[in-house]
Amino acid sequence: MRYALLGSLKVWDDTGAEISVPAGKQCSVLAALLLRPEQVVGFDTLVAALWGDRPPASARSGLATYVSRLRTVLGSGTASRVRYEGRGYLFAPEPGDEIDHVRAAELEGRARIAAEEGRWSAVGEAAAVALGMWRGEALADLESDVLRAEFLPYLEELRLRLEQLRIDAHLARGEFDAILPALRALSGSHPLNEPFHERNFLALYGAGRHADAQEWYRQVRIRLREELGTEPSPLLRRFYHQTLRGVDAADLVEELLGPRRPHRLGDNVSGTLGTPGTSGTPGTSGTPAASAASASAVSPAATSAAAVPEPAHPLLPPLEHQLPSAPRRFVGRVAELARLTEAMAGNHPPELPGLTLLVGMAGIGKTALALTWAHRSAAAFPDGRLYLDLKGFSERGAPVSADEAVRILLDCLGVPDHLLPATAAGRIALYRAVIADKRVLILLDNVRHADQVRPLLPPAGPAQLLATSRNALASLVTIDFARTVALQPLSALESRELLNLRLGPERTAGREDAVAAIAEHCAHLPLALVVAAGRAWVRPDIPLDDLAAQLGEAGGNLGALDGGDAAVSVRTVLSWSYCQLSVCAARLYRLLALHPGPDIAVPAAASLAALPPVEAHAALVELVAMNMASVDGRGRYHRHNLLEAFAAERLAAEEDVAEREAAYDRLVDHYLRTLVTVNMLHATTGLPTPEDLAPMPPGTLTTPVEDSFGGIAWFDAEREVLAALLLDLAAAGRDAEVWQLACARSIGLGRNARWDEDVTAARLALEAARRLGDRVAEAHVHRMFGRDLPRLGDPEAGMHHLDLALRLYEEAGHAPGAAETKRTMANVRFLQGDIAATLPLLRDFLDHVEATGELHAQAQGLNSLGWSYAHLGRLPEALACCRRALHLKLATGRHEHIGVLWDSLGYIHHRLGDYDESVSCYRRAIDACLSEGDDNQVALAAMRLGDVLHDLGDHCGARLSWRDALNAFEELRRPEAELVRQRLAAIPRQRAGSA
Repeated sequence: MRYALLGSLKVWDDTGAEISVPAGKQCSVLAALLLRPEQVVGFDTLVAALWGDRPPASARSGLATYVSRLRTVLGSGTASRVRYEGRGYLFAPEPGDEIDHVRAAELEGRARIAAEEGRWSAVGEAAAVALGMWRGEALADLESDVLRAEFLPYLEELRLRLEQLRIDAHLARGEFDAILPALRALSGSHPLNEPFHERNFLALYGAGRHADAQEWYRQVRIRLREELGTEPSPLLRRFYHQTLRGVDAADLVEELLGPRRPHRLGDNVSGTLGTPGTSGTPGTSGTPAASAASASAVSPAATSAAAVPEPAHPLLPPLEHQLPSAPRRFVGRVAELARLTEAMAGNHPPELPGLTLLVGMAGIGKTALALTWAHRSAAAFPDGRLYLDLKGFSERGAPVSADEAVRILLDCLGVPDHLLPATAAGRIALYRAVIADKRVLILLDNVRHADQVRPLLPPAGPAQLLATSRNALASLVTIDFARTVALQPLSALESRELLNLRLGPERTAGREDAVAAIAEHCAHLPLALVVAAGRAWVRPDIPLDDLAAQLGEAGGNLGALDGGDAAVSVRTVLSWSYCQLSVCAARLYRLLALHPGPDIAVPAAASLAALPPVEAHAALVELVAMNMASVDGRGRYHRHNLLEAFAAERLAAEEDVAEREAAYDRLVDHYLRTLVTVNMLHATTGLPTPEDLAPMPPGTLTTPVEDSFGGIAWFDAEREVLAALLLDLAAAGRDAEVWQLACARSIGLGRNARWDEDVTAARLALEAARRLGDRVAEAHVHRMFGRDLPRLGDPEAGMHHLDLALRLYEEAGHAPGAAETKRTMANVRFLQGDIAATLPLLRDFLDHVEATGELHAQAQGLNSLGWSYAHLGRLPEALACCRRALHLKLATGRHEHIGVLWDSLGYIHHRLGDYDESVSCYRRAIDACLSEGDDNQVALAAMRLGDVLHDLGDHCGARLSWRDALNAFEELRRPEAELVRQRLAAIPRQRAGSA
């Protein structure tokens, strides 16, 4: 399969035939996934891509519908690549698949490697192939402004980098005339891109058009002065003066592309620290040398390019050699490298310094990525690249202060000690003057806080500063307009590539499952992967399957990932970050080890730590700032399993048993009490009730839930947490909370047809209720079975459980439970086809809720009674019941489950032959159920709407409605999908028969 985004979106199958993807939101969904292949794209991200910052209430359900339609369009062979992954969707390309922008980025990497090795023919070939993938403007037919705004700059920057590589290949081979047309066009469309100006100048000069080259330089200089108030780059100025002396073009190309010894910023200090174009004034230091430098900086010669001095003999190694070596076995991170290139492209406002932050948790690979990028981008910084480790998170010693850092950098820049100003302010001023107007990269590694960076910011101009940190350094973003690139763990594919590279293909061949398991146990953290690979390397006798098993058995024990040295011990590296936390944040971090789910919201965290929500939120923000947690668009906080393992170790070491138990009690009560509140908003008879719960522990908070829609949103967000909490409670033998949690969440699971999951919970709850000897609790659980088992194809078993529930309720004198059980019995009798038997059961239910005055329950009971009447052919009575139900429902002011009422009215009007009214009711039902997030009821209403449209002769409308229903049923894995397939298959035969 081939997927193309560098132009209009196109897809071709394995035979080369194009697959037509409808324009609009299906196209945007596919593009959003293809732009982040092998990454889970969260629901919030996809919703924003489709609807921007104003999504409809039904956005999540609408997204599922678009994904289902997309799978239908792509066909069965391709649809499997679009996967649901719990918190979003993922596009998983298969071997042989090609996504054009990914392929172009890979070719760029190959071209850069070939350039470093001087294989310029290979550079030109790779760049030409990559550029050939563009078929016009990237993302040309995409309607999503969000996606275009996010990815177009990256894709355009990728194209320009490839153009530059192609041009460099021509220059290196002396093909000056061949490249001039392209350079002329690129320089014209990017008038402020100085690398293009430098290359156009060399191409003109190399082609023998010396006068044209001089005129080109003059025009560029005028444009830069008028638009930016700056001179041409130092490299272009140097080329200009060298061509005046007749230097051979090949030598200039060698200086541009090959190993260079650029003008040393510290040479001949008294005369060149203030080279033309510098904006610093180091004379404030008061030293004679600094005053001389200042005078030089403002001399009349500074305004003339002809005054640029010739390079002196360097006293120190060239600046380009002052970076540590590039990582030898660097894999992946293609998208992150591209984002770093975009951030470092100098597109900041010209009046601000160039500052980019590379942030991420400990062991995520920040230094390796920064050094890799710096080495690959060397050509962009011909005046030097400097590196300094600020030791912000070192095990021993204090972080490097700003003044100490300035001294080190000035030494690297070649400024002798005897010329350093006496004050810290003077040294900072001198540092800024030295790098002013220079295309220099300053890489600051392991920054702890913003005060280490702010004094080192370069003046406005071409110099760029790149800082890595575990801290988010938010003040540098808000005050100094820093651009941020945040690192996440490697993708599954990148993790496999790293392990394959470290262990060798002969060790990993045929062991793909073991390699994937090792990566998973390492949480795809580069440091952990390197340690695990090191263990495998020194013990070649241990099969990878055994190593994976050992890591799995170690579970939360970080000792399995100890590389024998502090720098390669996952536990030690994480401890360096932990020690920087405030007391409150460190305590919350430890207590989060008690939380069973994949993420947590602020109210739950506040209950866990017995903190006010404001303080809990501040502590979570601190954890995110230190990259010891992450936060998604829903305001939920996540940690990966190695951070959880470290938190568990600190919890056991620093919190006593009593505090751990109290914190866990608060957490359980938070979820249980909030869930019961949500259940009361949706169930006709809420069971259990708040009175069934144990007293609230001190310090517990509940999540405020104002209405049913808020309750649905809370339940959907917490569903995975509640499932994990139930298993924890069962394992701990906390039987009362087990049955209460299982029963309270049952209606939420049923709303989206998760009956299998509910039955599994009911089994745990039944055992817990029996151990307690609680007969009412046992009745609640039997009613769960009675509702779920018929939906799973076993109505007889369901009725057996309902008979048991009714008997237990009646023995206990529990009237609400008995009434609700009769309503559930009626639903089962309906499924069995014994519709007449539903009537007395429903009347008994209505008698109870009318006596108690529960309008919501009355509306639900009347709707069920009307549904039975409609299927018995008693349509006038059915219509009266359902209209009365709708009236009562509207009178409550609560709109949950109102879609079911509109669905019943749609069915009755269809049976009465009032097709237009039926269509109107079904459309209201679908809209209401979409807003409620009731996916199962949406599918049922869409199926029945298709039936009405078919009877109206609108086969096209029927087909679309049935396809929507089929997609939803398939997503829910419901058996009704086969009924819809039969309807769709019958349309062509009916149309043919009528022709």
